[in-house]
Amino acid sequence: DKLIDKYPYSHKGYFEKAVAQVNIPNSLNGVLQPEKNYKCAFDNISKAIKFSPNNSKCIALRGAIRYYLYDIDGALHDFNSVLNKLKKDSLNSELKNVYTYIGMIHQYKKKYSESLLYYDKACTDTKNPSEILIFKGEINFE
Repeated sequence: DKLIDKYPYSHKGYFEKAVAQVNIPNSLNGVLQPEKNYKCAFDNISKAIKFSPNNSKCIALRGAIRYYLYDIDGALHDFNSVLNKLKKDSLNSELKNVYTYIGMIHQYKKKYSESLLYYDKACTDTKNPSEILIFKGEINFE
């Protein structure tokens, strides 16, 4: 709340508050943490996006929150939006995360070939693809 008070007309405070509310792990392990307040985080990240509508980090975070709230189509929309923005900067490290979430969404929808396609893209965009390979392995058991 101090950041929101400090930057009342900026995305910064709302973004940081949303991050703190969800504490989405970097491991992308897909585990829903019920004690986290995803709905409040969604409200805060939506406010951040109002102040900075083209901010890829804000949109990606909203996509992750939507994923954890089971708004799968909304999450896919956000990640595709981020992907279109980030493709212009092919060196962007965020691509791995976006590709991984899109792969997870397609896996959730049981669209396994699309899921594998995005997992492969995520693997080529990282030096340590071990967690992505675990997701790929899960498809063999579904």
